[in-house]
Amino acid sequence: MKKTLAGIIAAAMAATVMLTPTAANAWDIDGDSDGIAKATEGFTEIYDIDFFDWTFDTEKKSDDYRVFVNEDGTLFRTFNKIDDAHDIQVKLADGVSKADVENALYEEYKDDFEKVQFWLSMASGGKYCLMRNCTHSRITMQEAIEYLEFMKERELISDGKLITNKYSMKELHSPYRRGLMTYTIVYGDTDLYGAFCDYVEKELEGYTVWMSYTNKDYCMVELVPPNGQSLDDISLDEKLEISRNIYEATHLEPDIHWRQSSSTVGGGDGIDVCNGLKGDANCDGKVTIADPVAILQNIANKDKYNLSAQGKFNGDVTGEYDGLTAADAYELQVIDSQK
Repeated sequence: MKKTLAGIIAAAMAATVMLTPTAANAWDIDGDSDGIAKATEGFTEIYDIDFFDWTFDTEKKSDDYRVFVNEDGTLFRTFNKIDDAHDIQVKLADGVSKADVENALYEEYKDDFEKVQFWLSMASGGKYCLMRNCTHSRITMQEAIEYLEFMKERELISDGKLITNKYSMKELHSPYRRGLMTYTIVYGDTDLYGAFCDYVEKELEGYTVWMSYTNKDYCMVELVPPNGQSLDDISLDEKLEISRNIYEATHLEPDIHWRQSSSTVGGGDGIDVCNGLKGDANCDGKVTIADPVAILQNIANKDKYNLSAQGKFNGDVTGEYDGLTAADAYELQVIDSQK
């Protein structure tokens, strides 16, 4: 006997084993499945990032950021999540040229001024990224899926993916290569300098303060480790703890500056619009009663019962790609009951 929706909900709430979705293969412009992973090789992620609020140039919540630091604490990479940013990446079908795709898109959307300026930018391995004006990073998911399905129906592409979870990467660096242990103080700000020295003397046993450079505008002060140790002897965790405590006590920020370069990377979520199996929320290659169960578990507890970007796309069978809802689970249950 087929399970009812109520039975599915009960099963979802009572389940103790997490359904594990198959990882989706993602393309990004560099050809990697996770641009953040590539950009942070050799870096350590910092999870307590409230300390870095002063580095963020927007008022976004810290949940929208990820922060990584290199081994000696002299270079940070921050990743700011870009809302509604999606990359459309395609591989052309045999015998189809770049111009063929661009012309077909133009003809289809020429009556809508906002959608007429399409072009393909070469990525890697014969793959292209679809661009539209200077606003390509703000293509909505609904639009991206629409364009991919159009190209697939016209047999213009042999493969196509939607890359979600995009981040803007910026770098923070120490120009004097001293990182978290170096501070810049406006020249003549004796109150701040005094507070800094007082904190070091009382709270950092054995540490001393060395004024390494000064001019009429500012002075550079450095923390000198105790007992003749070098900065290389101090662990990254200890440097982070010291700088965080100094900031909380004096609001003095480490001497870290924005590097002028920034780029956009993918967080690793990829959706295969052309070959995805609709209804297959748990990405096991088939549509069964387990899929509505997976959807309801995800709705009830996203952290425990996570679904991949591909699974969320597959499972969204009702509405206009409005995200997973109980309606999707119900529709799949009805389909399964008719088998």
